[in-house]
Amino acid sequence: MKRSAAILLVLVVACGGLSGCGRDGKASVYTGVLEGKSVEVPAMTGGKVISLLVDTGEEVASGDTLVLTDTSELVLQREQLTAGLE
Repeated sequence: MKRSAAILLVLVVACGGLSGCGRDGKASVYTGVLEGKSVEVPAMTGGKVISLLVDTGEEVASGDTLVLTDTSELVLQREQLTAGLE
């Protein structure tokens, strides 16, 4: 048991010593691919955007207001339809 522990210790020290060889003090550089999820949210009504309340990449929850739109044109259309019904 003591002999296998001594062998293991020698292997760990040897691997640690060899892993530092040949770097010349430079940091290791790793590359990879980061994939994201893109979700498009369609507007339920049209209109001119007055204010954008969130930034790209910002986390939002269901029910959060993302954009304020100018609804004056929609109000006029509703008034015309109401007047037509009367």
